[in-house]
Amino acid sequence: MNNPRSVRRAKRENSFVKLRQSKGLLAKAELIGDLGSWEHNVLTGENVWSANLCRLLGVDPTKTKLSEELFWELIHPDDREVVRTAIEYGMKDKHEYEYQARFILPGGCERVFYTRGKPIPGPNNQIIKRMGVTQDITVRVEAERALLESEGRYRDLVESRHDLFCTHDLSGRILSVNELPARLLGYCPEELIGRYIPNQLYDLNKTQFRDYLERIKRNGFDSGLMALLTKSGEKRIWKYQNILRTRGVSAPLVRGMAHDVTEQINAQKALRESSARLQRYLDIAEVILLALDLKGRIILINRKGCSILGWNESELIGRDWIKTCLPIEIRDSLELLFGNLLAGDFSYVENLVLTKSGETRLIGWRNSLLLNDKGSIVGTLSSGEDITERKKAESAVRQLSARLLLVQDHERRVLAQELHDGFGTYLSGLSLALGKIRTFIDETDIEQRQVITESRKLIQAACREMRTISYLLHPPMLEISGLESALAWLIRGFSSRSGIKVSLEMPAPVGRLRPEIELTLFRIAQEALNNVYRHSESKSASVRLFRKSLNIVLEIADLGKGMKPRFLEGTPTATVGISSMRERVQDLGGTFTIESAKNKGCLVRATILSDDKPHEKEGATGL
Repeated sequence: MNNPRSVRRAKRENSFVKLRQSKGLLAKAELIGDLGSWEHNVLTGENVWSANLCRLLGVDPTKTKLSEELFWELIHPDDREVVRTAIEYGMKDKHEYEYQARFILPGGCERVFYTRGKPIPGPNNQIIKRMGVTQDITVRVEAERALLESEGRYRDLVESRHDLFCTHDLSGRILSVNELPARLLGYCPEELIGRYIPNQLYDLNKTQFRDYLERIKRNGFDSGLMALLTKSGEKRIWKYQNILRTRGVSAPLVRGMAHDVTEQINAQKALRESSARLQRYLDIAEVILLALDLKGRIILINRKGCSILGWNESELIGRDWIKTCLPIEIRDSLELLFGNLLAGDFSYVENLVLTKSGETRLIGWRNSLLLNDKGSIVGTLSSGEDITERKKAESAVRQLSARLLLVQDHERRVLAQELHDGFGTYLSGLSLALGKIRTFIDETDIEQRQVITESRKLIQAACREMRTISYLLHPPMLEISGLESALAWLIRGFSSRSGIKVSLEMPAPVGRLRPEIELTLFRIAQEALNNVYRHSESKSASVRLFRKSLNIVLEIADLGKGMKPRFLEGTPTATVGISSMRERVQDLGGTFTIESAKNKGCLVRATILSDDKPHEKEGATGL
C-alpha cells in the first residue's frame, strides 16, 4: 500500500516538472514570435517581465530593477499620453486594451512595439493586476511606411508610364487604369473601367482567376503572368505584381502593377529553342566542349566531356575546373596557362585530366575566348580530343620503329662484316692470282702487261669501294675513335665523291658519348648529307657539333633550294629518311627540327640529352 505522503510528494514533483516544461515552451514561443510577456501587480507595484521581453527592451534584470518607472521611461515621450489613455480606459472598463508605441531602448535605438493587456480582478471584483504580451513590430511598421511612400511616388508616375497601373475589387471588376497601357490594349481608360478582368483574359479559365483572388485575400499580394486580349484580338502577356489594400478605403481593393512582357516571352521561347538546338549539337559532338568563367568555374560541358570524365553535368556545373578535374601535380602550371589564355595565348595544349574514378586521360585542347554581346571577355571556350589511345599507339609505333632501327643497324653491321671479311678475302685472293698469272706471261708483250696492270687497278678500285660501302654501313671508326673522328671521315669521303664542299665545325671537343647517341648522330649526319646531294642543288654545306648545357647538338646546313613545307613536319607525307631521323632522336628523348625557306637552304638540328660526363668507351683510342 502506497504511503499517502509519498503520493502527495510525487504529485507535487510531477506538477513541478509540467510547470518547468510549460515555462520552457512559453519561452520558445516568445522567442519565435519576437514577443515577450509581462505582469504588473497594482497592489504591490511589483513587475515581472519575461526573459525575452527583457531582451527585446535591452534591459538586464540582474542590473536594473524592473519597475513601473522604468516602463514609462522607455516609452517615447510623444507616445506616453496615448499609452496612458489606453491603459486607463482598459482598467476603468475592466476589458482588454491595446496600443502601439515607440520605445527608446538603452543606447538610443528606437523600436516600435505592439502591446495587448488585460486587467485581472480579485475576489471582490477589484483590479489587482494587469498582464499581457508585447511584440516588436518595427519591421512591419517600416514596411508599411515604405509602402505609403511608394504609393505617393506611384501616383506621381503612374500616368506617364507604359506599365499598367490599375485597381480592381475582389470580384475582378476594374476600378481604375492608367492611360498608356490602356491604349496599348486598344482601349481608352473609360472603356475598361467597370469591365471584369476574366472577360479580358486570352485563355479564359475562371478557376485560375478564382484561385488568384483567393491568394490575394489570403496573402495580401500575388504575382505571375496573365494573357490579356487586346481589342483587335491579339494576345499580349503581362507580368503582374498585385497588392491587397484594406486601409483607407471603404471596401477592400487590389492595386495592381503589370508590364507587357510579350516580346520578352517570345524572345525567351526563341532562345530556348536555339539553346535546345545548340544542346543537341553539343550532345552529338565527338569532342569535349568546355566553357569556363573568368574564375575557372565550369559553365558548360557537353555529353562527350561528361562521358570521358565520368561525371554528370549537374555535378560539374559551377565547380572549379582545375581543382576538380586536373591532377594535383599539374594544377599550378594549368592555372598559369589559364591566365595566359585569358591574355590571348591560344596555343594548342595537351594535358592530363582526372576522371571521377581516379583514372587519368590525355586531352589535346584548342582554346579561344568567350565573349558577350558587348565584346567583353566573360570566360574561355575549349574543345578537347581524348588522345590517350592515340598517344599509346604512337608510343608503341615508336618502340617498334626503335626496334626496327636496331635490327637495321645490326643487319648493317653483319652486312659490313660480310663485305669486309667475305668479298675482301675474295678480292685479295684475286689480286694474288693475278700476281701468279703475271709469272706466266711474256713481259715483253705490251698488250699482255697492260691487261694485267688494268686488272690490278680494277681490283684495287673494287677493294676501295667495298671498304667504303662497308664503312658506310657500319663505320668501325665510330666504335674505335668516337663520333668526332667518324664525322671527319664521313665528310671527307662525301666531299670527294659528291664534289660538294662540306665544312666541319666543333668549337670544343665533345668527348665520347653513349654508343647509341654516337650512332644516332652519325646516321643523321649521313642521311642529311645524302639529302643535300640528292635534293638541295647546293654547292656547299656545313656540319656543326657542339655541347649546349647538358645537350649534344648536331646541325647540318646547306644553301640550296629548300624543302617543301609538307616534308618538314612529322606527318605521313614526310620522307622515309626524315621520319627515320626523327624517330631515332625521339627514341633517345631528344628533339629533331628542320628549318627551311625557299631558295635559302635548309637547317637540320638534332638535340639529345647526354650524360653529365663524356662516355669513354673501353679500349678505344684516338686517331
